[in-house]
Amino acid sequence: MSNIKPINKTSSIGEQIKYYRETGHILQEELGQTIGMTRYSIMHLENDDIKLLDINVLKKVIKALNIEDKIKINDDYINFILDNPIEKIKQYRKKEKITMLELSRKLKVAYTTVKNWENGKTIISRKCYNSFASLE
Repeated sequence: MSNIKPINKTSSIGEQIKYYRETGHILQEELGQTIGMTRYSIMHLENDDIKLLDINVLKKVIKALNIEDKIKINDDYINFILDNPIEKIKQYRKKEKITMLELSRKLKVAYTTVKNWENGKTIISRKCYNSFASLE
């Protein structure tokens, strides 16, 4: 257990997942099988290598590790995704009095991308979130 890197209040979600998985003596492959993912997907999640986070996967991992009351989300992007991003994007457009097309131009993405975010068909990527956050 001495090889396990400790976590602190600024640890990323991936670092925390890795810590709790390792302290629970659970292999990446075992966790992956439990939630229907590969070991490599768990590895990428733990290393914060995922550019587009699937919140449902994150919730499954947290539940499988039974760490709902322990995990600290120190990531503005993940907090944004978990806190009704559809409504936040719509509220921003309403406040700025701009259309989906105008927002898409500001973010340099296709109109259909913004439309899909607002319809809940896709989740905003970290890169697009960073651009969006800089607008606010």
